[in-house]
Amino acid sequence: MSEVIESRDADSRLDRVRKMLASAEEKQRYVSQVEDLDEAVRAGLVREVEALNRRAAELIAQYGIDRAMLAADGKQGDATVDRVFIIGKPFSLKMRDLLWSIAYPLRGKGRYIKRFNPDLHGGRSKGGWEHGLRLFAYESDMARIEMLYASLRNQAIAGMGRIVDNSSTYGQRQKAERESYLDGFTSAVWQRIEAAEKEAIKVKEAERQEELDRLMLEGGIGAAPTSVAVALVDRSKAVEIAMDRAYGITAADRMRWAEQDKERLEIRKREMAACPRCSKSRSCTVHGTAIGRQTTRAKVGSQWHAGYEDGQAAILGGEDNELQRTIRELNESEGDE
Repeated sequence: MSEVIESRDADSRLDRVRKMLASAEEKQRYVSQVEDLDEAVRAGLVREVEALNRRAAELIAQYGIDRAMLAADGKQGDATVDRVFIIGKPFSLKMRDLLWSIAYPLRGKGRYIKRFNPDLHGGRSKGGWEHGLRLFAYESDMARIEMLYASLRNQAIAGMGRIVDNSSTYGQRQKAERESYLDGFTSAVWQRIEAAEKEAIKVKEAERQEELDRLMLEGGIGAAPTSVAVALVDRSKAVEIAMDRAYGITAADRMRWAEQDKERLEIRKREMAACPRCSKSRSCTVHGTAIGRQTTRAKVGSQWHAGYEDGQAAILGGEDNELQRTIRELNESEGDE
């Protein structure tokens, strides 16, 4: 049996992440609560929040990849687990989306939950419904998901707290503008975590290749070590199997559904190829957007407004970022048509 090693460095890294997220929460709350804050001070604090969140994402990604590879090498245990998250009001559906935007890039899998709670109904014609997620992941990944969600949820609440009645550039109600903020915030969180994960994978793969080169030169190489990509694919499959087992889904079910999906796709393609509207216009009322003819309007939509961009900036920074530039270019190109 391989020796199970202590992960003091990894634990220390998580401690740093906790402190960084706590600092980001505190600064975000301060910016949101102090109305007469000097603009230069506010901008500086926003940059600090963005830097803390970016570094926390980098560290937590490195921790996750390190734990995955230790488990793949048999040096540390890591089992699949599942958790049920019931999201309380307000904005329970938006917060559920935020949780999913954290869990998915961290290789979690899950299903939405909607259940009736009679204790919340109170005899009203509406109400009593609870929303949430049942998530499946490895223990190390679940710890990352829970840690990030706890902090980012608080940051999102603090950020949207600055939006008050009649503050919207587009005259939206307060609730609509706050929901828009949460949409932008959630989108940015997904991008930030996904980018950090990709970079951590790239760095770890380079480290393992360097170690393999050293062993080759020393003539002490035996079986080739598992690559990062293969290890992560294996973990994703294990999590999917755990989720299927929990819901009574078999491999035969998966194969049958895949064949059905393939058949439906082929039928749709044939219908669209024979549809005169799909071939002549950018969209079709029957088939939606035609294959290969997605419009800039479909990419941008009506959600790219002040609240959404504020939510994006809360995680990606107040400075000009790639997504904001893309949105601006698409809007400008539409104006030229």
